[in-house]
Amino acid sequence: MSRIRILYVTDAKTMGGAEWSLVDLLRNLDRDKFSAVLAAPAGAGVLSCVEQDGVRVVTVPIARVIRTWNPFRLLHYVFSFCRSLWKLRKCVQEEGIDIVHANTASAQIYCALLAMSCQVLLVWQCRDLRYGRRICRWMVNQADCVVAISETVHRFLLQMTDCPHKIVTVMNGIDVERLGKNNQAARRDFRAESGIPAEAFVVGMIGQYTPWKNHEIFLQTASRIREQIPNSYFVIMGTVHDRQHARYLTRLRQVAYELNVYDIVSFLTYRSDVQSFYTGIDLLLHPAQREPFGRVVLESMLHSRPVVIADDGSGPQEIVSHGRDGMLVAPRTAENLARAVVEFAKDEKKMEQFGEAGQQKVENQFSAKAMSARMGQVYLHLLQQESPDAAVSSTDHAS
Repeated sequence: MSRIRILYVTDAKTMGGAEWSLVDLLRNLDRDKFSAVLAAPAGAGVLSCVEQDGVRVVTVPIARVIRTWNPFRLLHYVFSFCRSLWKLRKCVQEEGIDIVHANTASAQIYCALLAMSCQVLLVWQCRDLRYGRRICRWMVNQADCVVAISETVHRFLLQMTDCPHKIVTVMNGIDVERLGKNNQAARRDFRAESGIPAEAFVVGMIGQYTPWKNHEIFLQTASRIREQIPNSYFVIMGTVHDRQHARYLTRLRQVAYELNVYDIVSFLTYRSDVQSFYTGIDLLLHPAQREPFGRVVLESMLHSRPVVIADDGSGPQEIVSHGRDGMLVAPRTAENLARAVVEFAKDEKKMEQFGEAGQQKVENQFSAKAMSARMGQVYLHLLQQESPDAAVSSTDHAS
């Protein structure tokens, strides 16, 4: 039996959670059954990550969908869109693609038109909770299968569309071997580079610089923690995708000044050796609102770092068992979050217990190999014209 050829499409140039999840999927996909081709913009970080693993890559200038009334900018975008679609279509024909897999919402818009013109099957991996009803319904309708990265996303899609038979949940997993384990030398180096004393208690946050991640609550919490833990320091690491993100980061620096915590808060841009971040911190504080899943929570737990989550019933609740391997804090106020962090800071044994429990959970229940195997089953059932949810139980974890 010949291998099933799958074209993965992403528009992201910088590395974020969606891109690392794609890397983990491609690295662990069964090469005896599937042959992968990745299409991404030139210079995209994901290209170099998977090319070294033998994945064929194609550069396509896939632009993110824009909203503009400027006729010149709109004309340029339409021209670029058509050129990218033509190149993707050429790739499908030359590579003999069986399935197109859209890794982002912007990619799904391209891939929907591509699948219609080339008569190939289309999988959209939905990773967000911030789509309008009309566009979300259109994207689901165009897909043959929609893969939700969590039950939270699955429920959102059910509310927004009327195609439940197309939607299946494959929980995100992470590559334990790629991320590695803690390294004391890396811990010292990270703190030295960030200007943080070796003996400090360090609270970290990681995520793109966008308002729904709730960085301001993190800074407000830092102000309260400082009053009780004088040697506390705080590190925020995130991606800056566009000018809007850059303006938001500038705003956060101003907030840090206003709260008088600028001297103990480090603002960092995302780095490829993200392991050094997790090794360098003592605890992860995750205040995001309506988080689709929470990959950074998994990564922190893998590095045996306790996690404190601002709980609103979204994605991280599917990862963390409150009181055993993390703390789910509600309501999401700076005072409540600070109280949970301080409890950890004053109890080293509790930190070790939660850290060990979290690490074991990730290794046992959220592996990238299991995630890739389940995704492979989705592809096989789709080609056999069976319902996607026959491949994977929507309540199963990628274990």
